[in-house]
Amino acid sequence: ISLAGELEALVPPGLAPFLRYCLEHARRDLGVEEVATAMGVHRKTLVDRLKAANLQSPRSMIGWSRLLVAARLLDDPGRTVEQVAMTLDFPSGAALRNLIKRYTGLRTAEVRQNGGVRCLLHAFKRDLAAASNGRSTYRRGG
Repeated sequence: ISLAGELEALVPPGLAPFLRYCLEHARRDLGVEEVATAMGVHRKTLVDRLKAANLQSPRSMIGWSRLLVAARLLDDPGRTVEQVAMTLDFPSGAALRNLIKRYTGLRTAEVRQNGGVRCLLHAFKRDLAAASNGRSTYRRGG
């Protein structure tokens, strides 16, 4: 099953296009306004739809999408964190490392040792469960 397929199974069908868009455009840092426009809705409508589905903010979901694509690239042991960061238009390898740490609590080496994309999927599912129970594991803006 594809990464998009696995993620889409975790959200209501109406939000699957949002996730698919985030994954397909993960090679750059998307703005919430841009994604909402691509979905044909106002930014506030997108925020409200995610909130109604007990999901994180659009900004957070965009970040998770980028991290999941990064983890897929990091699954290749021949790729350095810096190469992955450049591929995904992060300012630096340190910026990618910091985002991984902030979202998962893990260092990049730990993500690689624990299965790369599988590890990040597990962390994402854990974060979704926490959000649906009304307690985000950390605070990020929307």
